[in-house]
Amino acid sequence: MYLRLDSTRSETITVHEADDCRRLSLSVAPGDEDRLDEVLGSSGLGHVIDDEHVAVNLAALRRRARRHATVADWDERWNAMVAYAGEKGWLLHSGASVRVHCVRTTTPKPDR
Repeated sequence: MYLRLDSTRSETITVHEADDCRRLSLSVAPGDEDRLDEVLGSSGLGHVIDDEHVAVNLAALRRRARRHATVADWDERWNAMVAYAGEKGWLLHSGASVRVHCVRTTTPKPDR
């Protein structure tokens, strides 16, 4: 699963490939980094940690991702992903959030 800052859709964070709980990242296009913390906060998803990572609220992410899930065992996949993150030390805020790596895309945001 990955998240994407979509500056073309009212600056929202969208969920993609929700059934794939073996990976989690946030895709950010060039030029959108400036607004990332603001959009994460206003959407209730989290906040920027540093240049490479964001903290994502697990309850908010689960609600969004579950709406896009299509596989019957999605809940088990989700639980396994969270458990793995815990084993790796990626859970934050007493387990309420997870540290997510930001992937910088090479596609610039479209002109408005």
